[in-house]
Amino acid sequence: MFTKKAELFSSDTLLRVGKIAIIAVVIMIVAIPEGLPLAVSIAMALSINNLKKDEILIKNLESV
Repeated sequence: MFTKKAELFSSDTLLRVGKIAIIAVVIMIVAIPEGLPLAVSIAMALSINNLKKDEILIKNLESV
């Protein structure tokens, strides 16, 4: 892949960096919606544990 010596700001190097950036953005666009519900569930579980430790009574769990 990198058999020849490449300049730091050559057009070839910038083109490769651009392609890598585009691929990274596409992967984030695909991965974030799938991981978001899991992250929200974990955050709610941790906050509910903190509320239990502080002995705060929650009548309606959906309101959290």
